[in-house]
Amino acid sequence: MEYNILIETDFFNLLNAGHKNKGGNALENSYREFIKVVVDLCSTNVKQAVFALSYAETELDFHLSMPHIKDCLGTVGLYVRKAIAFVRRMQEHVAATYHLHVTTSTSEASPPVSLESKPLVKWTGNAVDLVEMVYGICVMGSVNDGDVKFKDLAQAMYQFFG
Repeated sequence: MEYNILIETDFFNLLNAGHKNKGGNALENSYREFIKVVVDLCSTNVKQAVFALSYAETELDFHLSMPHIKDCLGTVGLYVRKAIAFVRRMQEHVAATYHLHVTTSTSEASPPVSLESKPLVKWTGNAVDLVEMVYGICVMGSVNDGDVKFKDLAQAMYQFFG
């Protein structure tokens, strides 16, 4: 697993180079490329994304704590802050989409990252009973004003009950 995939981007290379003699254009282009890598990673490999985003957030927090960046309202400080905000939003997106609990450095005592989605309730009855319940709900028209396909409702209910 390449947890360091995000910090090996040109954006981090520019930040690690000491923030000197780097034109705003190079920083902007590398930031945009960093964003593309984050989005690609989050849409293709969720497990890797969880760890890579956490690692990138830690590194960005470090850069933000550097004296020449901390009080800087200039270009580099702006891009570091933008990157932190984006990484945190992507962590929230991944967590919400895949029902994970991801902690960020801004959260206080929280449980560790859980990579498995577990249903709140589990169906323990007969499968036939669940199918009949889904059919009854579908026939009554109680979901989406009656505009729902049995297949879609069944899939949602199966996911809900695990």
